[in-house]
Amino acid sequence: MERLFREELMAVLPEYIRSKGNCTVVYLEKMEPFVIERSIKTVIKALEKHYKVTPREVKRKYQHLISSSNLIPMPLSEENIFVPIKTRTPICKNDGAFSYINIKHIYIVTDKKDHREVCLSDGKIIKSISTLPTLQNHIRNGYIIKSFHKDYSINVAENEGDYVG
Repeated sequence: MERLFREELMAVLPEYIRSKGNCTVVYLEKMEPFVIERSIKTVIKALEKHYKVTPREVKRKYQHLISSSNLIPMPLSEENIFVPIKTRTPICKNDGAFSYINIKHIYIVTDKKDHREVCLSDGKIIKSISTLPTLQNHIRNGYIIKSFHKDYSINVAENEGDYVG
């Protein structure tokens, strides 16, 4: 899991792998995808812990901004905003169906007959089972949060000198 924090993270996808079970495929910039034998929920929690992001705080801060309380993009930093995209149908309860893709690495989204393809900046393709309007909405929400998150970070930094401890 240490590789997640050393390289530029592009996407994390839930995947069932025969004889291993529920795993996560990780896409890093300039590297081939690799598998972590942990569920997507465990990997996302590790990312949130590393970047000091709490899902409750993200939801509280952004749900009114994008008019949705579910499937809120995850801002790990100013430049790394991850949008949820449905890539599989869960087999049983508590299975992750959503992948998280860094909006900075989404190059183009194409609509195919039975699925949508999200092409990453390095040419890798991730297939989604969401509709095209849903995908576009999630990506748009990611950009809304990115612009707000950037402004929020600047405001906090500007007011930092006012603190007297």
